[in-house]
Amino acid sequence: MKQTRTMKHLDESERQYDIAFLQTNGFSEKQIIEIQAGLKLGLDVSVYADKKYDPDQMYQVRRGLEEGVDVSIYLNPQYPFNRMSDIRNRLYARKNRERS
Repeated sequence: MKQTRTMKHLDESERQYDIAFLQTNGFSEKQIIEIQAGLKLGLDVSVYADKKYDPDQMYQVRRGLEEGVDVSIYLNPQYPFNRMSDIRNRLYARKNRERS
């Protein structure tokens, strides 16, 4: 018989990123999508799972984590997403040059 997992069966880290929990705590649908995308990729979403980041900023941080760049350099909610994107792209290009 298949066992259904409820919130009480989840450990604290899983519960923290449950969709219902995120909705209850004020995350928008688009923010939740970015958090869930990072979880599916096995990323440490705690880096960007914060309401102070809009969905576009979350996307830039998630992409940086996927690419293995140092996201702390642009992890600032005051940076608009396009600035984050520029920094991420430069970091990724530098990383690729260093590997060559």
